[in-house]
Amino acid sequence: MLIRLRRSLRKAVWIVRRGQFVPWVMTLCGVTLSAVMWYGLTTNEDLLIRERTVELATSIKREIETHFAEQLGALGRMAKRWETRGGTPHTEWENDANSYIAGHSGYRAIAIIGPDAKMRWRVPNKPSNLKSAPEFPINNETKPHYARAKSNPQVTIFPALDRNENNHFLVALFPLKKSGKPDGCIAAKISIATLLTDAMRDVFADEYAVEAHHQNQLVFQQNTHLVQSSNALREQIYIDLPDVSLRLNITPTVSASEKIRSALPEIGLLAGIIFSGLLGYTIHLYQHAGRGRRRQVAAQHELNVALELLQNANKAKSNFLARMSHELRTPLNAIIGFSQIIKDQRFGPVANDRYLEYSTYIFESGNHLLNLIGDVLDLSIIEAGELEIHREAIDLADLIGAEIQLFSPAAGQKGLTLTQEVHPGLPPLNTDRRAVKKMLSNLVSNAIKFTPEGGAVAVYASTTYESFRIDVTDTGIGMTEQETQIALVPFQQVANPFTADDLGTGLGLPIVKSLIELHGGRLSIISNPRSGTRVTLTFPR
Repeated sequence: MLIRLRRSLRKAVWIVRRGQFVPWVMTLCGVTLSAVMWYGLTTNEDLLIRERTVELATSIKREIETHFAEQLGALGRMAKRWETRGGTPHTEWENDANSYIAGHSGYRAIAIIGPDAKMRWRVPNKPSNLKSAPEFPINNETKPHYARAKSNPQVTIFPALDRNENNHFLVALFPLKKSGKPDGCIAAKISIATLLTDAMRDVFADEYAVEAHHQNQLVFQQNTHLVQSSNALREQIYIDLPDVSLRLNITPTVSASEKIRSALPEIGLLAGIIFSGLLGYTIHLYQHAGRGRRRQVAAQHELNVALELLQNANKAKSNFLARMSHELRTPLNAIIGFSQIIKDQRFGPVANDRYLEYSTYIFESGNHLLNLIGDVLDLSIIEAGELEIHREAIDLADLIGAEIQLFSPAAGQKGLTLTQEVHPGLPPLNTDRRAVKKMLSNLVSNAIKFTPEGGAVAVYASTTYESFRIDVTDTGIGMTEQETQIALVPFQQVANPFTADDLGTGLGLPIVKSLIELHGGRLSIISNPRSGTRVTLTFPR
């Protein structure tokens, strides 16, 4: 099980690192989850709004039923008093009726209807004929209700429409008895609008739209203009009154919904989309960086292979040059030795002067070739890493003096001034004598070679707290910065008119640079065209 889990994790990491469509898939998944979260939060808010609406509808129903029961109770008490007293005087009845209308806002009118379905008394009074008074319509449509009220010991209710006021009412009829016999009924006209308005005011429903229907006929409406076109949050409840059933549609308005709704779903959706985008972009950057690292590793591997091949080839070249130089030295020494014997006429005079001249050319060319082979051998040994440094304490003043004495004839032939200046009390330098001598020889030789007649070449030696320093200066032709870089490359020579006929190898400065670096020092060159050159060797103490 653990092995399978590790494999699955490894595969998942591989997909994240290599999968081309993973950023898009992760972004899409994040956006989808954000949308689901937004839908869940929005649905939860809708549920809260719906619960609040249902709670409010239940409260409205309870309040309406309570108010209507109170009004019917007052009307029943009036009918009971009529029966108990055997009738009530007109004036006293009017006072009672007016007090009921004043104490119950839903009452619009109260009347006494006789057994013949004709109005006897009415409150409030109107100067018009009682038969034509519109408060209690008595016609063919309403007569069945009055007839039913005579035989119904309980209250009888039916709806009515006041066409003058365009308002809907409920008419409640309580049977009256006098001396145990039916004596008509007491009728009350109750405003549906007032009844619902009072109930909603008691439950603080001012921010809700309410519609009341009776048998698909709209009998009341409030705040319907504040409702959005969608009625998804509308709640429907039925109010069952005696003989009458009202259907109530309650819908929260925008202000009521905003009190429950918050910006959390939208903020969550926006944050989820932003996070998903950042996640996808992060995975993209991670994959891009991974591809870059893999390309870098591959390139580094190829570079290491190529470098190894070059190092092997360079080592093979250096070994080959070292062997060839060794093989060439043996016959070359014989040529130089025999040509010198002939040139010096050690076994007697040479009969023909031309043979003597040729032997001199052979001797000089052999020495030049021997020096060339020596330089190539030295460079190949250094590049192959086979040159060993044998350190010993040497006196720089003596070493520089020997070199000055060695190159004085060559400097004299060109009319150059060759001098040395060694710092007094210069301590011994712990280094390889042969390497320092080789470096000085190459630098002084180059200085003499590139300095025109009448110039000067000088060698300086000094010391500091951290290093020894040897400077070789000349007043020669100098070099540009680009030519200086060329001169440090093996087998490269700077073209100039002073050395057009010179047979140099281009190995002098490269050998000096390699030798000084083997000692842990550094080579620096300061040169300007037609202003001379200063070459500095710095040895660590």
